[in-house]
Amino acid sequence: MKKQILKQHQFGVGHVEYSTGNVLGADLALFTGSGNLLLIFDSESEADNYMKQAVRRDSDIECWLQDSSGKHIRTLEPNKGRKRRA
Repeated sequence: MKKQILKQHQFGVGHVEYSTGNVLGADLALFTGSGNLLLIFDSESEADNYMKQAVRRDSDIECWLQDSSGKHIRTLEPNKGRKRRA
């Protein structure tokens, strides 16, 4: 798997199938190690808006947000609101 490189000040959103814990790729299909894992956004607010819409659209999707260094910022779970994790 080739690591996706985010430019400084970009943010990546990843997806998990909430009911199974399966990691999904950027195309929302089961991630098998090929293709892109993250959707990349140029601002945290764009990424955050996308996450809220994704969780509203599909109640079995959980999203996580990471910064350009790969640091986890937050996870958004369906019907549970925003969770911050260190």
